[in-house]
Formats: sequence, C-alpha cells, structure tokens
Amino acid sequence: NIDPVQTATVPFLVDARYGEPNGQFSFSYIGDLWNSLWVDGEETTLEWSSLITGTWIHVHIDTTRPFTDDMTFMSKVAS
Repeated sequence: NIDPVQTATVPFLVDARYGEPNGQFSFSYIGDLWNSLWVDGEETTLEWSSLITGTWIHVHIDTTRPFTDDMTFMSKVAS
C-alpha cells in the first residue's frame, strides 16, 4: 500500500543498487535494470505513475538481466 502522502518523502519502490548500479525504481528515476511492470496482473507502462496509491496492489517487476545481490523494498539502500 503506497501512501500518496509519503510519495515525495519515501520515493523508492525497489532499490537494488548494492550490486546493480542502475537498480533503482523510484519516484524520480527508474534504472535500466527494470524491463517491465505488472500491477494487479496486468502489464502497464514502466513508470511511477502506473502504481496505484492508497490501496493494496500486487506489483511484479521484471529485470533486463540477472543479478545476485540484495534488494531493498519501499526504501533506499543506506548511503
């Protein structure tokens, strides 16, 4: 459930930049690691505005290439 009030303050859906420099999916930037976005079982455009706020949704994101490292959800990695 993405809180629409927090969108500007917690703008990360997924952050995989520990092992993949372009692994950020955020309000302001979507790295080239991400290939496609599915919301509630339907493919949609790969952009933040495709995410529905204020309700629970199922999100599936495909990558353009395999990687093996940590991912942080709904937050960014520690700097």
